[in-house]
Amino acid sequence: MLSLESISKSYGEQLLFSDLSLHINNGERVGLIGPNGSGKTTIFKIITGEIPPDKGLIHYPKNSIIGYLPQNFILMMGSSVMDEMFHGFLELRNLRRELYDMELHGMDTEYDAKRYAEISNSFKELNGFSIIQEAKHILRGMGFNESDFERGINEFSGGWQMRILLSRILLIKPDILLLDEPTNHLDLEALNWLENFLTGFKGIVIAVTHDRYFLNKFTKRICELHKGAIKNYYGSYEDFLFEKAHIKESVKKKYYEQNKRIRQSKQFINKFKARKDMRGRVRSRIKMLEKMERIELPKETKSIHFSFPQPKRSGSVPVKLSNIVKQYTKNHVLNGVDLAIQRGDSIGLVGQNGIGKSTLLRILAGVEGFSKGERTLGHNVSIQFFSQEDVTFEAKGKTVLDEAQITAPELDLS
Repeated sequence: MLSLESISKSYGEQLLFSDLSLHINNGERVGLIGPNGSGKTTIFKIITGEIPPDKGLIHYPKNSIIGYLPQNFILMMGSSVMDEMFHGFLELRNLRRELYDMELHGMDTEYDAKRYAEISNSFKELNGFSIIQEAKHILRGMGFNESDFERGINEFSGGWQMRILLSRILLIKPDILLLDEPTNHLDLEALNWLENFLTGFKGIVIAVTHDRYFLNKFTKRICELHKGAIKNYYGSYEDFLFEKAHIKESVKKKYYEQNKRIRQSKQFINKFKARKDMRGRVRSRIKMLEKMERIELPKETKSIHFSFPQPKRSGSVPVKLSNIVKQYTKNHVLNGVDLAIQRGDSIGLVGQNGIGKSTLLRILAGVEGFSKGERTLGHNVSIQFFSQEDVTFEAKGKTVLDEAQITAPELDLS
């Protein structure tokens, strides 16, 4: 069981939560939701001990293993994928690396063969071969091929590195699993595998995610963090939405009923406050209004509405790619791609992670070159590119409005 008792946490003058309590039983799969900045990641860091609470206590069984997948992470860039998988098994990691190196370079002497047998025996006694098979099973589920297992971490994109970290965490079989946006870099196949894995997971799982489908598929309880408090809803995410909507309508009904009583009481007071024979009843109404706990009208969720400005009319084919080849060292990401985009097209680009979708977009946008082929821009074409990575700003310390003004200097944002 995991318990947070009367937790308080603030950063400077910003109070995230005060006297917050949360109790989760073994085997529960929980979705932790709430507005950005409400403190969801902070709760994870308090559970792991990365940051202390200002007040309160955290309880879980002694020797519990906690697995935490953060949004931002650093892996050992000099290691291979399989080395990283053995991060939680230090002795096995060293033995496995020695075995792999000897297999790779050969055993030319009797000493080498004897040493290999000794290491292999030690590795077997520590259950190393079973752990290797489990590691490979998890990595395959996350979309890796056998040829990827000994590749360097630095050869993979940030999304694939997240998969490596998640695989490493699953391998140690934690008692408490904390997942902060785990689906961000997973394709459908890997996502389905993870959902099935978590369904059979015996420990506690708490997931922070904006993926409604994922929440609905694997959670049996939703904890909503809002205004420093947690409200529990039992069932799927769809059940949570239904119950929350029902509660909201009920509160709105009570709000309007209370407002009606307040209005009627004030009218009564104003009408009879001058009459001596009604003073007692008037005082009673005044006291009732003073003691009444006012119901707040639930706030409506704000939605962002925007539209892109109408561009100048372009040629009928704004962008055309002819026989595009893109190669990283020996790896052909794109091989003879032909693509002609027609004016007004809305295109969805789908495919497995690492297949070359982002590379193709960067080539279309003109921010990345290619090994062979031709890219042709049509008449009056203006291209803007929004990347999932490498978001940079012209200067640090700028406000959101400052950045908007830099982008659109012709607008008056003052």
